[in-house]
Amino acid sequence: MNDALELPRPVMDDLAVLYVSGEASAETRELVEQYAAQHADYASALRAEAPEVARTEEAMEVAEMQALKRTKEYLFMRTLFFAMAVAFSLSLGLFTFNDDGVTFLLFRDAPGVFWAFSGVAVASWVAWGLMRRELAKTGL
Repeated sequence: MNDALELPRPVMDDLAVLYVSGEASAETRELVEQYAAQHADYASALRAEAPEVARTEEAMEVAEMQALKRTKEYLFMRTLFFAMAVAFSLSLGLFTFNDDGVTFLLFRDAPGVFWAFSGVAVASWVAWGLMRRELAKTGL
């Protein structure tokens, strides 16, 4: 490294962030270490900053994991609503053939169940559609 090059303290402070986070190149690390060797106040500030960056990175990892967990749960719920919507919609169409033609079983034999299934199917389709629209906004 060129020892004649003396960078201003604000520039070195910017480089310290990269150095402490481990994202600096080998040349930048060497420059920061040389500067710290020549300036005791900078070296102490550099040592004090390292734990803060580690805590910040750990907090970011925790937040990212929580966001991933929430996203997986949301996708699971969307899939569950879709499955319910399809299942209850198809159950409304159960039919049989007899001498009179086609007879829809639930509508004929259990009209209360038919209307309950209809309500669950409609609610499931609405919930799935709303969740799909919200996910489309995020690009998922």
